[in-house]
Amino acid sequence: MLRVITFTEQGKAVAKKIADSMPAKIYTKYHSAADSPEYVSVPLSVWAKEGFLAGDALLFIGAAGIAVRAIAGCIQDKLSDVPVLVMDMQAGFVIPILSGHYGGANRLAQELAEITGAVPVITTATDQIGAFAADLYAKEERMKIRNPKALPYISGKAVAGEELCIFVDNGWGITPPKGVKISGEERDADIVVTLRPLTEEELLRKDILYLTPVRIHVGIGCKRNADPNQVEVYLQRILTENCLDIHTLADIASIDRKKDEPAILMLSEKLGLPFHTFSAGELQAVPGEFPVSRFVEQTVGVGNVASRAAACAAGAGFRMLMFNAAESGVTLALACEKE
Repeated sequence: MLRVITFTEQGKAVAKKIADSMPAKIYTKYHSAADSPEYVSVPLSVWAKEGFLAGDALLFIGAAGIAVRAIAGCIQDKLSDVPVLVMDMQAGFVIPILSGHYGGANRLAQELAEITGAVPVITTATDQIGAFAADLYAKEERMKIRNPKALPYISGKAVAGEELCIFVDNGWGITPPKGVKISGEERDADIVVTLRPLTEEELLRKDILYLTPVRIHVGIGCKRNADPNQVEVYLQRILTENCLDIHTLADIASIDRKKDEPAILMLSEKLGLPFHTFSAGELQAVPGEFPVSRFVEQTVGVGNVASRAAACAAGAGFRMLMFNAAESGVTLALACEKE
């Protein structure tokens, strides 16, 4: 959702034009609009904080200085900040001022320009000369930037026209970026794409950028009222045994009968992962050979929950990394998306 705040009637007309073309909520902050339902009665810094907490993009139709002061106390880092843009009330220009690449402010500026006729003013150096932008590449390929302090080094080399090398561990369905040399050795790369756990030393490096693809789906089956701590510890052990970083996980999946299972819900919330459930029929329809438990089949209507749920979440062309692994009433499975 885009939150648009305007400080004039003229700016409100522009805001309405935007809201007619994309999901957007209009807010006003000027005297004659004080009685309108869109009027913001709290300080702008409070309004901006609410937007940040909600994860919404913010568009200020007014002076850039107003926007800068409003968001000053909200800024954390480029990987978590929301997109923030400024547009003049005549829709002459639209300028991304925060989270241009990873947050998508640059792309949003292009969309707003098409709607309003404004000229998008993109100031990021890599965009100015068409150089490789590592943070944008990570976003497009659904990868997590693990050591963001290395981004200035990578961007600096790209802007300077120096050669960049990337190492992609095992492929994992990752498309190497254009203009970046593929390295056959991790030690020779400027950018390393891998699903393995990273060391503390690697996470602190500023001369090599580590990216973790989000490609693995976890299927879970468990007895009713399983111990939440046990489920989490067992998952971590399974990931370690398979040399997978926990940041590779895309979601958690199970049968719909487990949609209110406390242990899985708590794990989903703690890890910040979506929890998807599927019906017995949907799980049974997943192609391939899976281990079968007659007891499970008689209980829930399908002979395998964990593996089929992981595969169902991974989608067409999935590859099973681990079929059912069970311990003390908890069953886990791992599936990778199509490579």
